[in-house]
Amino acid sequence: MSVEDVYAKLFERIKQIRVDEFALVSQSFKDRTFKRALEIGCGDGTQSVLLKEYCNELISTDIDSTDILPDRLKKINFVPADASSL
Repeated sequence: MSVEDVYAKLFERIKQIRVDEFALVSQSFKDRTFKRALEIGCGDGTQSVLLKEYCNELISTDIDSTDILPDRLKKINFVPADASSL
């Protein structure tokens, strides 16, 4: 197995953990819609796409967008921000 294969499997597993984590957290608000929400530290945007379904307006932040896949970046309202400066 190559290093690239190991990293690909690792990132796929991390994505699945984020999806599973969101499934647990969203149970507490599954019947609600939020007018506005702020996500600090959106990482690769996996949870941003999921969270967007519960929000009229979602602003997702991270220090930069390099980890967000281009197709996800089109779907979310991303604002580059350093959380320590908010």
